[in-house]
Amino acid sequence: MSNEAPDADAKFESAYGYVASAQMLYGLALETAFKASILANSPETVEIQITTDGRGEVTAAELKQLGVPMSKGHDLVALATKAGAFYRGAGAIYSADSDYAALQAILGHLTDMVVWMGRYPIPRRSGQGFQPPEGVPSVAFGHRMIDWIDPVLDFFLQSPDGEAMLEPDTGATL
Repeated sequence: MSNEAPDADAKFESAYGYVASAQMLYGLALETAFKASILANSPETVEIQITTDGRGEVTAAELKQLGVPMSKGHDLVALATKAGAFYRGAGAIYSADSDYAALQAILGHLTDMVVWMGRYPIPRRSGQGFQPPEGVPSVAFGHRMIDWIDPVLDFFLQSPDGEAMLEPDTGATL
């Protein structure tokens, strides 16, 4: 029996590593979708600082804001809000308030995953780790997370005129 526990622990750690990697990639996919939507639909909220030399030649360009200040550049809740993911009304992503609460909690968690997972081998803070907020099912933070993410990504895969931007089977642009 004592030989089984270390093996089970190793399998759990391996599985957790896969889930954590998937969550980081989910977060990056959502961040890209939100930023693309902001750029397409609210270009006036994009700020670029251009530096020129004395002859007027551009020497540098720096993105200062993409819908939200760059200090919040990975804040998926702020980006989702600006992109319209929390819109409620005709054409909304979800019909239930509980789904929006789950999405907000998921985006908060994925923000942490995007910020630290790609850079550090361990979380930024010590402690008991992430705890799902009360009222949000814990499965929303495991392998069922995709049940909340897919509708969001599907929503942002559409062009402003409602046409699909990608062919679902091939991924080729139309």
